[in-house]
Amino acid sequence: MLVYSIALTFLKGVGNSLSKKLYINTNGEVEQIWKYSKRELKKVDGIGEVLAENIFSQREEALERAQKELIFIKKNGVNAYLYTDKQYPYKLTYCNDSPFLIYTKGNYETGASQRQIAIVGTRNCTAYGKKITQQIIEGLQAYNVNIISGLAYGIDIAAHTRAMECNMPTIAVVAHGLNTIYPSTHAKYVTQMLDNGGIITEYPSGTPADREHFPERNRIVAGMTDATIVIEAGIKGGALITAHLAHSYNREVFAIPGKVGDVSSEGTNNLIKRNIASLAENANDIVYAMGWENSSIPTNLPLNLNLFTDFSDTEMQIMQLLKEKTSLSVDELALQNQLSISNVLSVLFELEMKGCVISLPGKIYTLA
Repeated sequence: MLVYSIALTFLKGVGNSLSKKLYINTNGEVEQIWKYSKRELKKVDGIGEVLAENIFSQREEALERAQKELIFIKKNGVNAYLYTDKQYPYKLTYCNDSPFLIYTKGNYETGASQRQIAIVGTRNCTAYGKKITQQIIEGLQAYNVNIISGLAYGIDIAAHTRAMECNMPTIAVVAHGLNTIYPSTHAKYVTQMLDNGGIITEYPSGTPADREHFPERNRIVAGMTDATIVIEAGIKGGALITAHLAHSYNREVFAIPGKVGDVSSEGTNNLIKRNIASLAENANDIVYAMGWENSSIPTNLPLNLNLFTDFSDTEMQIMQLLKEKTSLSVDELALQNQLSISNVLSVLFELEMKGCVISLPGKIYTLA
């Protein structure tokens, strides 16, 4: 039952990782945690004696809070999705620190094949930064892309508003509960987003936009996208946190270069200098790097898989898919084969070494 999964998130000491582990250990029947005696709780893998005492003392209060949250989401048209649900952002599931549960509103697609770009930057953006943001979004309009950002002042809201003007889905990832909008002046934009885009958070209703929530929010922005574009950023700030997180998740990172010495360009220039981000000047650079300009790449010679005798079953499956589809992204190959991205990358590496597949820009693969 959903109410017990929500209640897990209210148990102090039980974070996202342990919640996922408990969900797996109970085969999705997390209500068992509320049925166990204190002695039985201590025997559950990952809990132990100290945490068992803590859970036992607070689980009824947590369940009561979850029941109130369930009433809130039903009354306000909010969805609650577990990390195992189809509606959960697909690419986010491959991040070890992804939320156990998210709350959403809106109408959008975040499946494996959906292209998603995060556009982030400083709250104190310049007219140049805003112009570049708008130009990049206009250039991506023809490529069926979701625009993701954090609803903040500056580059974030410039990205959201231009995406809506271009009739592109845009999703705001926020650092608070969905009973409110921060900043409040942007509530009108969220209302517009709901028909073609939406809003996502990991925080239940009543959670304020506390300072420590914003870095946590940034991992969702970075994790649910194919690439992150940093338009303008100082030497410190949330945009740089998002960029570093995206880099750690093996996602593409792009930065728009700026004039040497400009405060608003120190962060972007540093990302490029340290090889964390690729330099991009416009949308064409993004499209080329992601491999989106060649959605169908011809294979010169037919592949006779019957000739292969020294390949594993997984290698054969991947090559057969590439034969049928011509080219596929790593995410699509992982979904089709029901494997983790790390496993697929390992198999693709072996196939590259054997001269059977070719890596294209944007983590797309085709047969050699």
